[in-house]
Amino acid sequence: MERVAARTGTDFVVQPCPADRLDELFRLRASVWLAAGADPAAFPDGRWQVARDAHRQHWIAVAGAEVVGG
Repeated sequence: MERVAARTGTDFVVQPCPADRLDELFRLRASVWLAAGADPAAFPDGRWQVARDAHRQHWIAVAGAEVVGG
């Protein structure tokens, strides 16, 4: 995977999201919406996931061991 320098100076890697990291991606999605003022009731389990996600290729940005984008 290619390393990319973020604006903050932190390196991150963009890669296909492995199945075992999908939960992190779905929680990140919800946290971004919540930080933007979305109603927490929209994410009762703290995740944003829709039925079609199971059939899609997801990509994540990883800095160190943390998913920082998707």
